[in-house]
Amino acid sequence: MFVVDPSLAAKWFIDEQGSDKAKTVLLDIQERPEQYIVIELFFVEMLSILSRTGIEGEKLKEYLGYLEELGLQRVALGHEQLMIACNLVKKHAISSYDAQYISLAQLLKGKWLTCDAKAHAKIQMLGVSQIVF
Repeated sequence: MFVVDPSLAAKWFIDEQGSDKAKTVLLDIQERPEQYIVIELFFVEMLSILSRTGIEGEKLKEYLGYLEELGLQRVALGHEQLMIACNLVKKHAISSYDAQYISLAQLLKGKWLTCDAKAHAKIQMLGVSQIVF
């Protein structure tokens, strides 16, 4: 299982360094959506990221609708995941947002796919993250 981070998904809509590699992941999601998962927070974060870049109105709704239609599995935050995230935040000095994605990857024995090099570097020794760029 691959846990998709908003830093990766944003590159599907915003042309910047790493967009080509990110779009390769998107192609795989289209072929094998059952292998990819997000937490519900993902959609709120994507709304925030896309709107900050100046995308608005119908285009913003279109992009968010596209994300919903990809077939990504969605999970709510559970107690065990939250407790793991608490430990990650304290031990690795990462954001509580990143900790949610990482804790899900740990629980699933999967990989957190991210473009956030700083966060990846902080938890790389755990073996649950993969940098994409």
